[in-house]
Order: sequence, then C-alpha cells, then structure tokens
Amino acid sequence: MMKKGIFIIGILLWAGVVFAAEVVPLPQLMAPDAIQANKDNLYFPDGFSVKIFSLTDFKLKKTFGKRGEGPKEFNGFMLVYAMPEYIFINSPSKVSYFTLEGDFIREKRAKHPFGRFKTFGETDFVGYGYINEGKTRYEAIYIYDSDFKRVKELYRRKHFVQKDGDINLIEERPPFFYTGKDRVYLDGIDSTVGVIYVFDKNGTKVDAVRCPFEPIPFTGEHIKKSIDRFKRDPDTRQYYEQVKHRLVFPDYFPPIRMFHVDDDKIYLMTYKEKDGKNEFIVLDMKGKELNRVFIPVAPFEEATVLITYTICNGKLYYLTDNEETEQWEVHIHPLITNH
Repeated sequence: MMKKGIFIIGILLWAGVVFAAEVVPLPQLMAPDAIQANKDNLYFPDGFSVKIFSLTDFKLKKTFGKRGEGPKEFNGFMLVYAMPEYIFINSPSKVSYFTLEGDFIREKRAKHPFGRFKTFGETDFVGYGYINEGKTRYEAIYIYDSDFKRVKELYRRKHFVQKDGDINLIEERPPFFYTGKDRVYLDGIDSTVGVIYVFDKNGTKVDAVRCPFEPIPFTGEHIKKSIDRFKRDPDTRQYYEQVKHRLVFPDYFPPIRMFHVDDDKIYLMTYKEKDGKNEFIVLDMKGKELNRVFIPVAPFEEATVLITYTICNGKLYYLTDNEETEQWEVHIHPLITNH
C-alpha cells in the first residue's frame, strides 16, 4: 500500500521551466464524483456527503451531509462549488449554502428539478435550460432570478441529440460557464474560432475573448476511439445498435475542450495531445497568452475529465482512482510560474 504523504511523480518541462507534479493519496474517499478547491481546502462530493480536506497537510477536516430530503441532506447527484465566501451545492430540486468549513447556512427549493445553477450576484443564479421549437431541441444558458424564473437567455445551441437526426459525439458536452463578481463567462462551444463570451450583471455581452487555436484534424483513429468508448460506456453501450447509423464525426476538433476562470485568468484545455499529455493554455482576461504546458490528464475519449478536475491557486487538481493501491489520489500540477 502507498504510504500517506505527497509524492513527486514527475517533472514537466516547458520552455525551460520545471514544474513538479505532486500526487496525494486520500484513502478516506470512497466514490467521489468531482473535485473543487479554494486557497485553503479541497472539496469532494462523495456519495451523499461532502468531504473537506486541508490543502496544508491534506488531512480530512470535516464530512457533512447524508441522504434525505431535509436541510443538510441530499437526494441525488450533487454539484459542489467553492465560492469565495461559502460552499454552494446544487442538488435535485434545491440549492444549499454552507460555510467554507462545512457548517450549514440555508437552503432554497428550486422549481426546476436540476438546473445546474451557480450563484450570480447577491440573489440571482445562472444555469442551464432546454427549449423545444418545432422538432428542434436546444440547450441554453440563462440568468435566473432568486425564485429561479428565467430573466434573460445568454446563449443557445442545438442539443447534440435531435429526434431522428445525426449524433456528433464530440459535441455531447454542454456549454461551460463560470460566474465571478458581476460577470458571466461562457464558451461558444459551436464556434469554429475559439471564444469566451463575457456578460455583465444585466446579461449584456460586453466582451468576446479570442483564444489561441490550432486546428486539429479528427482522424480515422479518433473515430475508432470514439466508437469504442460509446460501445464500452455502461451509460451508452445499450444504445449503440440503435443509433450507430446516425453517428457523425467532424473534420476538426472544437477549439476548446474545457475552460476555467480563476484569479483573473482564463485556463483553456484544448484537444491537442503530445506524448500522452494534454495541452493547457493560460490567458489573461483580454486573451494574452501567459503560459502553455502539457499535462497528462486524459485522452479526448475519456469523458470523465469533465468533472474530475478543477483549477485554483494557479494549479490543476486532478482526481484519479489508483487501481493498484485501490485509493483515490489528487494529482497537483502548477500551470503558471509564479505559484
């Protein structure tokens, strides 16, 4: 078994800068769904509970929550966000607020079963919604008021699955968005140029940050890997024979695989891979490139990367399950040189 502690597992080189990668085993985790971080703690939704670990010594500080319908209880998949002053948890039919140390503050019932909400300003939210117009289904991002009523639509695109239409597996991830101060940041996932849209508190588009983009061809090998994942994934394999004739693939990867906004910086993960590593680009808020580094996170066909990493303090925190030790681990990689 691996001993407790922090282990240096590799050295990443870029432009002469040496980045040390740490691996932290967390044996107290059972089945974590995601990871969040702030300057002091790591947060993990784990079953129907949330576990808080110190970023100083990586010891478990607190576990809170259990299965149920009451306050401090959860009944389904949770999205946990470490906000600057509190923890915000989006779970089926409600949102909950806890202190950064895990003490209950309040909860609010939501009319929408699960809108993937994030707080925005003092009372509002930003979240997903779906619209059907004729035979076309769209997914959209809205500003919601304190009662979860839609105030303004910020963005929409066709859902990647349409009735009897083509299915492009590369487009299956939803648009990402982040809220901060009085701004909303979201990616134009259907853009061919790579752009992060910026909206003010009224939902008015105030900026569009162009991202460095190198067109990456989607090859026959990529098609094979995508189909193999579809046939292997427990959530999709039962549908393969029904939909295989509807599968289509793009000529090129989208510009942005994922993005993250933290500490007045934009962090991009692209689809570019080199020597088994994934490309990350760090930009300032106007799109000026600050750094570029390759880190081994996950190949493009691994969808689990959508929820198993976060960025905070200029570092990437990535959650993995070590099959040899049967322990969950957090891999920590610096992304910028001044952290």
